[in-house]
Amino acid sequence: GFRYLKRMVIQNYSQIRAHPDSTPVDLTNAAGEPFTVGRIWEEAGTLIKPVHSIEVELKDFDTTVGSLVAGGLPPEQWSKLQTFLPVLRSLLNGDIKPDSRYGFNDAQLREELGAFPQDLDIEAIRQILQPNLEFLADLDSIDIQADKQLRKSAAARFAAKRVAKDSARIAGKQFFDLPLYWFPDFLEAWKGEGSLACKWGILTIYRPDTKYTELAYSAQFNVYLDATISPELLKLKLGYDDSMLVIGQSRPDYSNLRVVNVIGLGKLPKKRSNSLTYRVDALKETFLKIHKKPGIIEWKQIASVAEDHIEYGHFVDGRGVNRFSDCDAIASFGIPYQNIGAVAAHLQVMTGKQVLVGNSEDILQKYLTELIRAEIIQEIGRLRAHRRPQEELTFYFCADYDLSFLLDELPGVKLEVVDACTLCTEAGSRDQQTGHAIVKAFTQLWESQQKIGQTAIANITEISQAWVSRFTQRWGGWQHFKKLLLLLLDSLNSGSNKNLAELDDDQKWLARTYFPMLIAESESSPEDALEHVAEVATIFTKTALRRVFNFCTPIVLADLLMIILRCLPTEVYSDVALVQTNCNPTVSL
Repeated sequence: GFRYLKRMVIQNYSQIRAHPDSTPVDLTNAAGEPFTVGRIWEEAGTLIKPVHSIEVELKDFDTTVGSLVAGGLPPEQWSKLQTFLPVLRSLLNGDIKPDSRYGFNDAQLREELGAFPQDLDIEAIRQILQPNLEFLADLDSIDIQADKQLRKSAAARFAAKRVAKDSARIAGKQFFDLPLYWFPDFLEAWKGEGSLACKWGILTIYRPDTKYTELAYSAQFNVYLDATISPELLKLKLGYDDSMLVIGQSRPDYSNLRVVNVIGLGKLPKKRSNSLTYRVDALKETFLKIHKKPGIIEWKQIASVAEDHIEYGHFVDGRGVNRFSDCDAIASFGIPYQNIGAVAAHLQVMTGKQVLVGNSEDILQKYLTELIRAEIIQEIGRLRAHRRPQEELTFYFCADYDLSFLLDELPGVKLEVVDACTLCTEAGSRDQQTGHAIVKAFTQLWESQQKIGQTAIANITEISQAWVSRFTQRWGGWQHFKKLLLLLLDSLNSGSNKNLAELDDDQKWLARTYFPMLIAESESSPEDALEHVAEVATIFTKTALRRVFNFCTPIVLADLLMIILRCLPTEVYSDVALVQTNCNPTVSL
């Protein structure tokens, strides 16, 4: 059988490939002599799991309490359990409700349960609840080896196999019918060697898993292969305090790689509104059109499979695979956050210190940041850009997240920040789509030299006149909006903007990366954004700025105007709109 073959492989081969969960800590030859072992860990950051979890439901609780009653637990010990068992049951059946939809975290659960009972005999409880597995060693069988006639009989061989198979099936059913063995782990975690959580009537117990540490310490040497995990995090996972030798090759050149941070979609979690789903789908369709062979990475729960493309999942297909190595682009949707509650629990088990969710100064935030950045770098690496230096490759990260750390991690990479609406109008927010439709209708009326009014625009865009008026309020109302847009259209189509010299790299960077980045940050800090725009205006000449603004998309120009205008008092709007109508409006401002 399998265990026999596994033992023969271990005893007769010097190189073995196996998962740590199925690898014995002590490896011996046929004579029982221990081997000298060295271990090589592939993708160590995700392979090594120093924490295991157990999920407990109400039925498991009731079964365990019944076993404790029938097991003859001493009265003084039973009285200690009665101080908290009713509270625990109320948590599982929903009588005690959490303050938020995230359930009870470790600190909240400990507050509900109270102090851990003094002198509670966990070992006595463990012996009562320890499952009896003797039935697994007493399986039915028919011995036909001792009789030559039976060995030759096909019927006897069939009967022997059938009896062994039926016995194993019955034993397997008995094994899965065993009650969940959870209570001792709960007590140890509550006592301080673990973490607890309760959500939607399910109690989750997080406890240390020492198997990986035992494997590491039983080896003469360990080689950990991982492109993104830090030595500090690896030591934390292994509970290792000594020094580590870090070996790495020189970083390759990523000048052929373009990373585009597509903003304006939020964090893009698994659960999305219908309108956000529509915007994301429109953006995906755009990527499929502008690239020959794009790859798409999504949340596994919502990744779709179509005739023309397959979407793959975060954490599943984002590292250790080569299926994207011939793609010319990859689009990744959503910040690859792991379950923050589970991450906090794991971190608490590994450090032995309470971890608070929501504290930006806590170790949890640093730990999460490292995990997210490692996952993003791994997903970018699926393009294998360093192996294809002659090809121009693009990675789209579609979520609002700061990717500036990539400049240090990927030498030579070209990092851009682009609003989703710039790539695809349908991917923009409702206001952006409305604004695009209004500006398009305005431009259509201007080009055809028709009268430009709110009613005409409302008829073309099929938007109510009231909504058109409401949209223009951010520019001081319809009249100010009309003056500014006429000024912009006249400027973009004036003779001064024709036959301009080609932009240099710095000017292109301003138009395609720097200004969109300022626009993205202007929501939280408009004064800083205005200061940076003014700084650019003092460095570049008017001619150079005209070239840059002419290279910007209309949306970027409009957003730059918004940054400036919302910093001005309302009473000067009309004066600003009339300043030198033949000049570029942003330069004039």
